[in-house]
Amino acid sequence: MNEKEWQQVNQLVDISTQSHPPLAVVWVNKALDKPQVDMIHHLREKGFVISLVQPVSCTASLYDLSKDYLVVDHGDSPLGELTLVLGFVHSLVGNYGLSTGSLGLLPALDWENDIL
Repeated sequence: MNEKEWQQVNQLVDISTQSHPPLAVVWVNKALDKPQVDMIHHLREKGFVISLVQPVSCTASLYDLSKDYLVVDHGDSPLGELTLVLGFVHSLVGNYGLSTGSLGLLPALDWENDIL
């Protein structure tokens, strides 16, 4: 991105007056290029809570990003949608879904203490 584009993004993402961090969902249906990954990191640095969501049919690996972000690789399913909500509510990071290395289809819940 050029300097002017970064300035426009910075104006859009001024969250200093908000009481809760904004949420961002990034739909991924193909491999991300470097400028896209840089933008995701930039939004996180600005205070956004970010999830990367992809359909089951997507073969792009987001494993490296799952160390810092919530990755839902079955986002086009009801379980994927539930995973996204639970992940945001509990501030989770990691990969949830069907791919190798996933932590599971859904985050583990403590049904006696967890409140949605």
